[in-house]
Amino acid sequence: MFVSKTIKLSADCDQRLQYSDPWNALSRDAFGAYDPSFDRTTTVALFNMKMTQLDQLIVQQRRARALLKDQLAAIECKYNAICGELEAERRLRAADAKCSAAQTADDDDSDVKSVSRTLEEERSREKQIVLCLLSERKQLIVKLIEERQRNEELLSVLSAEKARIADMVEGLEDESKRSLQMEAELEKYLTDFEGERQKFRNQLSASETRNAELA
Repeated sequence: MFVSKTIKLSADCDQRLQYSDPWNALSRDAFGAYDPSFDRTTTVALFNMKMTQLDQLIVQQRRARALLKDQLAAIECKYNAICGELEAERRLRAADAKCSAAQTADDDDSDVKSVSRTLEEERSREKQIVLCLLSERKQLIVKLIEERQRNEELLSVLSAEKARIADMVEGLEDESKRSLQMEAELEKYLTDFEGERQKFRNQLSASETRNAELA
């Protein structure tokens, strides 16, 4: 029943993970621990090694998550700074245009149209910059959410793996106790057998002695 439960757990892990995923490789390694040739020391060492590898993987995922969070904060700061600069430039250009219009009311219409085109081009450029920043920010947010979901899945798999390996170690300890008990019973049986054999030899020797005396 213990082996069947382990096979079922391994099958469930294979459905959740791809064969190229390191978690799947760890699961296949852990499944090898059911080899009867593994002793308790080897099993405990394998358990400790797997826990170290899984903890290191969690640390790496947390670092990646922190890095993405820092990048998102930097993008937001850059976005706010650019928006501030664009707003200041827009106000400055608007003030300059208003001052110029007041001072040169009799300028050609071509100059007014040129300024209008320049402002429109600048507005269009600013709009493109803002759209690009918003798109980049959205991508970072989506990536951060995906990374958070992956971390939660990894934590869930880690908990299941720890529970399964703990059950495996407990089963191996019970098997070791049964083996020690069988060895003790076998040793007692051999001791009793040796005593009976020695007793039979003594009786045979005594019988041969009596027969020799009677002859």
